[in-house]
Amino acid sequence: EKISKLKDQDTIDFLNTYKKQVLSIMFTNDAIRDFLNKYKQRPEYKNTIFFITGDHPMTEIPPENQAKRYHVPFIIYSPNLNTTKIFPGISSHLDVFESLLSFLNINYNISIPKISSSIGYKLDTSSNFTNKKIISFMNDNREIVDIYDKQLFLSNEKNLFKLKNHFNIEKIRNHKTKKKLESELRVFNTINDYVKIKRKLIPEKDYFNFFGYQMLYEFSMENCESFNEEYHYITKDAPILNNEIFIDISFDYEPDINEKTLVYYTLTDSSGKTLFNNNFSLAYKFQEHQHIKKPKTDDPTIFLSVYFDNKAFKHIKYCNPEIKVYSSGNRDF
Repeated sequence: EKISKLKDQDTIDFLNTYKKQVLSIMFTNDAIRDFLNKYKQRPEYKNTIFFITGDHPMTEIPPENQAKRYHVPFIIYSPNLNTTKIFPGISSHLDVFESLLSFLNINYNISIPKISSSIGYKLDTSSNFTNKKIISFMNDNREIVDIYDKQLFLSNEKNLFKLKNHFNIEKIRNHKTKKKLESELRVFNTINDYVKIKRKLIPEKDYFNFFGYQMLYEFSMENCESFNEEYHYITKDAPILNNEIFIDISFDYEPDINEKTLVYYTLTDSSGKTLFNNNFSLAYKFQEHQHIKKPKTDDPTIFLSVYFDNKAFKHIKYCNPEIKVYSSGNRDF
């Protein structure tokens, strides 16, 4: 009915073509309105800051250009705000938690780490469309082939554009500038791969120290092992302090949806009695994080075993196993 009242044929054609998507957007607006109206009934409403955003645009509606694939709304709302404002500058999701943590630290003395692995900056609150950030983007295929640097946008590793307000773009030809952005993108991907493969995101000692964790047992091996026997131990009867603990288990493995092999981790007392027993399937994951309450035993030391249960006697190959057992943190935030 509303579409029939429109006069612009292009708009009519667009709405008819993407009717479901437009209705979805309208539903989202109604859902946000309903959520905020209900939240008003809660006592903490007046002391809450709301962040509303999306992780990607609606891809069912083709984007106008290569840059708009990454253009999403970001709204900050609080009932304590007395005015509204639009910031034309570019910000990334990577900037949000850095800015938010700094805000909480400065205004409310919330403890935050002295170092950060973030590659974000502070949120851009400028009134003009100017931006000096460098941002790399991951596309729908999980590829990092687009990069933005100071109003220049390199798309798909080859097309150079000038980025304008509202993510409009203008194609430009500048061989030197294009080579510069190509180099920046290669460097970013090289460092990104190194950090992932070598697990260099943040020094583990800094992470554990900040949260006040006490390492009770640690095992790692930087190579691969193969086996086909029924039971294969990664570690067996490792002594640890009897306490409330966290266990992290990880290794590299190519999952098979038909995989029947299980990974068990058990805790026993000095007599061999089982205090805790759990497992996970290689068909679904190759890492585990478990919080375990203090086992009911008078023994000051308990024993951890981690092993594969390979009842099908398949040939299994795994690499770079890591096991960490640590006590719960005692940091006061």
